[in-house]
Parts: sequence; C-alpha cells; structure tokens
Amino acid sequence: MSRWGGWSQQRYERRRDNELHKYALEIVEALAKICSSEEINHILMVGSKETLQAIHENMTDELRDKVVEKAIDLSKGDASINKDIVDLFQEEELTTGLEHWEKNPYRIPAGRFGCYRSGRCFEYGKDSTNRARRR
Repeated sequence: MSRWGGWSQQRYERRRDNELHKYALEIVEALAKICSSEEINHILMVGSKETLQAIHENMTDELRDKVVEKAIDLSKGDASINKDIVDLFQEEELTTGLEHWEKNPYRIPAGRFGCYRSGRCFEYGKDSTNRARRR
C-alpha cells in the first residue's frame, strides 16, 4: 500500500459502498410496500447516477418497469434540482397523457380535467362510466 490512501481509503470506500447498498435496499423495500398497497403506474426518481444505479440494481423487474429516472448533479443547488424534478414530472405527465389518449380517446380517468384533441375542454368526475361531459 502506498502512503497516500492505503488501507484507510479502501476501508472508507468499502464502508461507503455498503452504506449505499443498504440505502438502496431501504428505498426498494419502501417502494415495493407502497406499490403493493396502492395502484402505482410510474415511479419518478432523481438523484446521483451512482445512487440511481444502486437502487435500480436492487429492484424487481416489476418495479423497474415503472421507473422513470434522471441522474442529476446534486451540487447544483436546490433551485436547479427542483427544476429538474418538475421538468421530469411534466415530461412524464405529458407522455402518460398522450399514451392514454392514443389507447382510448373517449374514456378518461376519474376525477381529472383535460382537453380533447379539438381543444374543447371536458370535465369528468367519478361516475360509473367515466365518460367525458362537455363543459
């Protein structure tokens, strides 16, 4: 071992890797618990590339299929991080909305507002058919 780093550095790296693995397992367990009791279609995750990779490696295929993730630079500050989170959310919301309309343009999830392709807005509530009502 060289004088610089040596055993202490290796021990630190192992400890850090173990802590990251433990953290990733806690996140995956929490997500699995939430997804087992709620109907969750998408999971949005942001964080460092290393952290996201550790979480991703510990997920089941079922959870992994729901994940939309974005590696971000956590040193950029809260304002930049929050903007990245909002941007990812908006991108996913748009993608999900378009997928829904392509599959079934006349059936709408209960309790939402939206616009049909013609630009006319509809309001829909929690009725038995969830059909759109012109507003």
